[in-house]
Amino acid sequence: MGLDKLAAALGDEARKEATALVDAAREEASRIAENAQQQIAQANAQADAEMKRAATEMERQEIAAAELEGKDLVNQAKRRLIDDTRAAALDTLATMPKEKKAQLYQDLLDRAQDTMKLASVFCAQKDLELVKGLKGVAKSSVTATPIRGGLVMEDNDGSVRLDVSFESLVQEAMEQRMADVAGVLLGR
Repeated sequence: MGLDKLAAALGDEARKEATALVDAAREEASRIAENAQQQIAQANAQADAEMKRAATEMERQEIAAAELEGKDLVNQAKRRLIDDTRAAALDTLATMPKEKKAQLYQDLLDRAQDTMKLASVFCAQKDLELVKGLKGVAKSSVTATPIRGGLVMEDNDGSVRLDVSFESLVQEAMEQRMADVAGVLLGR
């Protein structure tokens, strides 16, 4: 019987150790599972934060792109307005009544003759006969050139050229008034 007691004691001892090992393994598994759950929760929180940051950044970029596109559209409209203003000014000058145009051309010629000896006068084809009829102009010195109106005058050797074509006058006026125009367009 001593052997049976020894075997029973050893079995009890082995069961206790096995139970203790199983309990320790369960505790370790539970700790590992809990740690894994915490890491998963932390990873999910980081992923959510990164997704929110990425979404915010994308939204910011889309807003910036839309603002830039809006500014570009406004600038295009302003350029069209300036171009339309230039075209309207040229049209107004080019279609002025013949009497007004003759007086303007005569004034331009008189002023030019005060500063230089005119040898050549260039004008638009449609104004050729009008300019040839002005006083102080030799009919042979008048030549048509591709301008909408106004005059281009040169001295004998061509070293002095006075360009008072409508295109040049409008361009000069636009350049002189560009700061005012920009102020109006930009609301300054």
